[in-house]
Amino acid sequence: MNNSNPRSFLTCLLTIAFAFTDVRPALSQNDDAAQAAPNYASLIVSVTDEQGTPIDEVDVSVMEWTGKMKPYPLSKVVNKEGCFYIDNLDTEKMLYLRVMADGFAPSNQSLLSLTAAETRLIPFKLSRPATGWIDVVDPEGKPIEGAKISALQYSDVNNNEVYITPKTADSMGFQLLPSDANGRLTLPPLPKNFKTSVTVFHPDWQVAKANDVVIVDGRMSSLALKAGVRVECDLKQLEGDTEDLEGKMVEVKMYSHSRSKTNPTGFIATHPVQNNRVSFTASPVEYSEFALSIDSHIIGPNLFNLEQSADDPLDLRSRQSKIFQFRAQRKVKVKGRLIDSHGKGVADAYVSCSVAASEATPWASEMKVKDQYTFLSQWTDAGHAESDPQGNYEVELAYGKANLQVIHDGYFSDPVSLEFVVTPEASFTIPELVLYSVPKLRGRVIDEGGSSVAGAYVRMRHTGFGDSDPVCESTEDGFFTLIPSRIPYSADLGLETNVSIVVMDAKTGKGGVAHVNLKDATACESISVQLEPRSASWMFDVVKLYQSDDDKAAEAGQKYRESALKEFSLGAPGMEVPSMQEGTWLNSDAKSLEDFRGKFVLLDFWFIGCGPCHRDIPTIRLAHRRLSELGFSVVSVHKDGESPNDVKIFADKNNMDYPIVVDDSEGTIAKQFSALGLKGYPHYILLDRQGRILHNDAVSDGPSLRSYKFEKIYEAIRSAPLK
Repeated sequence: MNNSNPRSFLTCLLTIAFAFTDVRPALSQNDDAAQAAPNYASLIVSVTDEQGTPIDEVDVSVMEWTGKMKPYPLSKVVNKEGCFYIDNLDTEKMLYLRVMADGFAPSNQSLLSLTAAETRLIPFKLSRPATGWIDVVDPEGKPIEGAKISALQYSDVNNNEVYITPKTADSMGFQLLPSDANGRLTLPPLPKNFKTSVTVFHPDWQVAKANDVVIVDGRMSSLALKAGVRVECDLKQLEGDTEDLEGKMVEVKMYSHSRSKTNPTGFIATHPVQNNRVSFTASPVEYSEFALSIDSHIIGPNLFNLEQSADDPLDLRSRQSKIFQFRAQRKVKVKGRLIDSHGKGVADAYVSCSVAASEATPWASEMKVKDQYTFLSQWTDAGHAESDPQGNYEVELAYGKANLQVIHDGYFSDPVSLEFVVTPEASFTIPELVLYSVPKLRGRVIDEGGSSVAGAYVRMRHTGFGDSDPVCESTEDGFFTLIPSRIPYSADLGLETNVSIVVMDAKTGKGGVAHVNLKDATACESISVQLEPRSASWMFDVVKLYQSDDDKAAEAGQKYRESALKEFSLGAPGMEVPSMQEGTWLNSDAKSLEDFRGKFVLLDFWFIGCGPCHRDIPTIRLAHRRLSELGFSVVSVHKDGESPNDVKIFADKNNMDYPIVVDDSEGTIAKQFSALGLKGYPHYILLDRQGRILHNDAVSDGPSLRSYKFEKIYEAIRSAPLK
């Protein structure tokens, strides 16, 4: 709340309360379905300046992220004190509160921590803006004209992390202008005296990043661009496509294996088409992915250089210029429908489509080498959509071969993908695809004498890939229910229906395994797992995840790990880690990692907006609950950009009752651990009783904590000498 002017927020609440009495019936009449749904929440927002003075003429709105920012339909009440009531907020969507006012720097706040049926009170502050610039120069200090902003990131007075790209700039009212003839790159109005990081690109120079720039009026900093590797991309249009691509802007995405945060070798930038060619400059590094996109056409193939692959198509370390050939296929809109086994439409399913990257591309079902990497190199990512309540959807494809896959919790299709040819006929529609319900896995855990075992770790494992495997613990009667979100994909792009149910009782050191076919409904309802004494590492041998028999791929993986260990030597096993004294601690009396000496600790780096992080929460929660009495604790580390209060609300909503530390507004903890290999989220590091690294997913060999959290922690505890 606003401490300097408490009456303003109280006045806001009272005013909204009276307004709400008159407006609520109208809101309910306008959207009965939304109000009846259990996932909706509301906001009461008070907007003041940094001194607590209410701001008039404020524009408050909610935006939804769907791959791009777009307005979210809602109702709102405004009063003269700068207060807003906002209703009908779907807590299942990625929503952001945007606040703007003349004479102030705009800001936004994530609403991902909203809970169903909640009315959240948000005292929001805006800061006065600074209008300044960065001088962009070449290695000799001469000004560079035409440099553009690729990304801009800053934290504001509300401790909100704001991330701006060319795609989201309009939603904040920003205009991102290129540097002028004097090399002056003017930044949009940002909160004065805070810090920002700016990533800059230019077609003739490497991408560069200015970190921790203090936002002031006038000159803020200077950024020197370096020479790099020239990349040329020829675009071949298909016969009959007469659309002129000249001058159109192409989005270039290049991602790198490099994890340096001070040298952004990976980037997203836009460049114009000139004579059916896109030209730009990249860094002399080994890239992992390269893709082009344009509004009017599908451009392929997407190029990959994955750790699992022995090929190096994107290795630019020789500094020799590269020419790539791409196929530009004009987009067309086509419709389709998803139905269940009873012929009823399936709503809210995510539809993902691909088109053949060349005329010679075989159908996925006919590929001689069937794996996800071969598929990705021969099929170009195309349109995406979400089915409506009747199961209908519309996607952008191109004429010719197309492939469609569907992701929806609780459903699967057999075969995995739908293959069809898009034709020019006006009546063409995509064939209907039938989705089937994924069975639940129910069973009972018993000991050697047939008695029920309570509190055992139960997990589905398999040799395929897809979403995180479901996990649970057995009840007091020994029963368990696992709910897979879908049937995993197999290595040959089919369905991996044979799965293993792995069970471990951490207290007794006994474990067991059962095997079941997910297409056998009867077997899925009557699983029995009998436990017996097991070694500390036995769970690793049940299913070995994502291991390749390809010697070249294994060699490439080993080289990658050696490179990572060299780059992040501070994160090697045996090293100590920063103490995390800078953060705000939740669910614990701890003030730093020093307070956990004598325990094994899993460092769980995450943030609220991270989908993969969400999927890992059940395993982390169960590991903390079942292994804590053996001398173990989770320490969950949330990145900066959310207030400790919002993190606490999210944690309570998701039963995250273990210690959590929220990074400070400067991102101090993240910066410290970037030297240990923290480059993305989620990320995991396991510490021994002395606070030294046992395993760090960034550099360590063997099974990862990402895939084998419970197993790695249990093995470490059982293998350690007694205290």
